[in-house]
Amino acid sequence: MIDLEDALSAFVERAPEPPDVTTVARRARQRRWRRRVAALTAAAVVVAAGIAGTVVGLGSSPGTRHVSVAAPPVDSVHVTLVDGSQLDITGPPSLGLTKLPISFTASLVTPYPPETGSGHTFAVERDAPNETGAIVGRYPTHDGHELVAYTTQYGVDAVVHYDDWSLVVAWSHDPTDWAMFASELNAKETADGFLVVEPVDPGWHVGIGDGPDVQLGGNSYDRAATYSFFGPHRYPAGCPTAAATIGQTPQGWGVGNGYVQSHYWCDADAHVRIVAWDPALADAAEQGLRVAYRDPSHNVDRVTTLNGDSYEISAPSWVLDQLALQAGLSVDGLDPAKALPVNAQRATLPSAATGPSYATADGHQLSSYVEPGECACAELVGTYGDWLVKIEVDTMPDAQLTQIASLFAAHETADGFLVLDPVAPMHLTSGGGSPVVLDHFDLDTLVDPPQVIDRDPTGHPAAQIEVRRITP
Repeated sequence: MIDLEDALSAFVERAPEPPDVTTVARRARQRRWRRRVAALTAAAVVVAAGIAGTVVGLGSSPGTRHVSVAAPPVDSVHVTLVDGSQLDITGPPSLGLTKLPISFTASLVTPYPPETGSGHTFAVERDAPNETGAIVGRYPTHDGHELVAYTTQYGVDAVVHYDDWSLVVAWSHDPTDWAMFASELNAKETADGFLVVEPVDPGWHVGIGDGPDVQLGGNSYDRAATYSFFGPHRYPAGCPTAAATIGQTPQGWGVGNGYVQSHYWCDADAHVRIVAWDPALADAAEQGLRVAYRDPSHNVDRVTTLNGDSYEISAPSWVLDQLALQAGLSVDGLDPAKALPVNAQRATLPSAATGPSYATADGHQLSSYVEPGECACAELVGTYGDWLVKIEVDTMPDAQLTQIASLFAAHETADGFLVLDPVAPMHLTSGGGSPVVLDHFDLDTLVDPPQVIDRDPTGHPAAQIEVRRITP
């Protein structure tokens, strides 16, 4: 068998500078090196791609020939890292981003001295490792799972199996406190389907691992990664020096030459270091591979609007604490002919909704209600599961209220949102306010790209909010 360590030793001097993780993983160096040169971490999952193209028409006068220019297709991979931060990776389809398995590395760092052997670096991967060694311990985790430790020729593998992920700690033969590590391990799957670790003891925290924060391609046992990404907590460590630069990206960022003719560079906007390991893809990657980073204070929520469109919203948790959905309804021939604003929130029926009741097209009831406070708006209100629906009707005669209710219908989707199903001659319209209302922010999803409207730019901290439409 070829010793990869000896075979690749000539390339080590040109490699990106490794991060300083001695306080976490200094005892697993032998095992890590064998796995590092084969690949940095492990996984097997294919992430769906978004391919976007825009068409721009030039000229609009009668008889003028229109010229359309199509933007080149772009593949997009969105991931949530172990610490809760997010990375959006984009590039041309030729890079194969969406066809590659994904894996992560991080560490759960102990507040106690390293000699206790309590803090560990670990990998998060889709496929469970095929552990054939003897089981030397079972330890309950804080999140209700079990950490199982196996012997291997290199030391110990400790594995926790989650529904869609495996968390794997590769360790040497040194003594370690697995019980303490397991008791602090608290992981959950996010709304976008990734595993995030949230330590229980405030003295513990998620830190950097031995490998990249996320890699595309590769398996820690048999083949190397295709692309690796190191987040801002390492920046600018490992970035190419002037002496090591062999070229530049279109943005002017220096490109270095690393292991086995790989190329690496640092995105100065995102503060992310990128490594393209495959020499056949390295040149194309430095020209077209791009990243965007959001820190862990941002959460990701998936929201379905009242018209049935779904969006992924990345924002600080305090922004996502409030959610209201809005739309407009019109009825052909209704006098006055105008949009009826509809508001839906997860709430209960107001106790003051004691006015006359009107039957809906789907067998529900809407009651007359006057919104208290400055508005004093006349509304029809009713509940659909966890959702409270309010239709602003002003002062209308009873016959019109009966008609409006009789044409109204809605249903709850599989992801727990409310979608309107009006019966003709009632129709959904673009009126009725912003489709999504968050704490201090409105999201106008009727334009492309969606627009974020700050209702009170001076009354709260600045917030970075990103909205991505999810293709049905």
